[in-house]
Amino acid sequence: MLVNIAQMIHRPHYGLFLTPTPPAGGMSGLVEDFSSLSIGSIPKSFDAGLDSKVLPRPLNGDVEPSSFAQMYPMNCNSRYLRLTTSAIPNSQSLVFRWHLPLGAVVCPLAEAPEGKEVPVVNFATTGIVHCRRCRTYVKPYVTSTDGGRKWRCNICALLSDVQNDYCAQLDATGRRIDLDQRPELTKGCVEFVAPAEYMVRPPMPPLYFFLIDVSINSVRSGMLEVIAQTIKSCLDKLLGSTRTQIGFITFDSTIHFYNMKSSLTQPQMMVVSDLDDIFVPLPDDLLVNLSESRSVVDAFLDTLPSMFQDNVNVESAFEPALKAAFMVMSQLGGKFPKY
Repeated sequence: MLVNIAQMIHRPHYGLFLTPTPPAGGMSGLVEDFSSLSIGSIPKSFDAGLDSKVLPRPLNGDVEPSSFAQMYPMNCNSRYLRLTTSAIPNSQSLVFRWHLPLGAVVCPLAEAPEGKEVPVVNFATTGIVHCRRCRTYVKPYVTSTDGGRKWRCNICALLSDVQNDYCAQLDATGRRIDLDQRPELTKGCVEFVAPAEYMVRPPMPPLYFFLIDVSINSVRSGMLEVIAQTIKSCLDKLLGSTRTQIGFITFDSTIHFYNMKSSLTQPQMMVVSDLDDIFVPLPDDLLVNLSESRSVVDAFLDTLPSMFQDNVNVESAFEPALKAAFMVMSQLGGKFPKY
């Protein structure tokens, strides 16, 4: 019977709960014990010299709690770099007792907060200053020694010479006197302008190659006209400025290439009907500089809807057109939006 009662105690859905009966007069004695307690009633529990105003208190309803960034200012915005914990053990004994994984979320291309753009650092002919051993770039945690003529890497502790163009005197605390002019030594996130020796080849120009469906469904639905107007309205927003290159392919049951050289007044169409053996008719003239051929590109987009307004072809050779676009762009790379 005792076993059954114990089982029912651990299974409250049986409806049986056993509670101890307090002794007579126990409640009033308990209230008196609690009323006699105070912070100073327990030996060594309270420092008489401690100001009670510094003790943490609950916030009033109209008081906003301080943000973590205000409490602990950081040299890098959390949009770019955020640790999985707000504090890291500073001793080996804490590490053994911590038992929490440490990681970081890194977003170097995150959108910058308003009014807080990432500083751009250009070392020009000096080249990016980095450690000769671990290749780490200079950062706020490196230290300067020998009157500013040497700096010590905070990763591998290697002592390196400071180039004359980058040398600066130290103040009484051992810090460079030009820190306010060196964001790489004060900010946790900066952008370095890579010099020529960091490039295996010159930067490639931005390239946009458009694939446009001109079959009957695209024409009658009005999609073709909307595509042409939208592309034309976005030409000035394409990246690359005067280096931007552009090209077009339209397709139904055949593939149409377009020559848009700046010397032309109207684009020239070339049709490839053999979808089993795709080839590029003019490899050198299908990609043109947008700035130089802007008038030809605008003329093409203005006349594109009327060029295929009577098209009754229901087929859409998207896969062969995709292969043709890849053949055109294989040497340069780029983006090819499909419509």
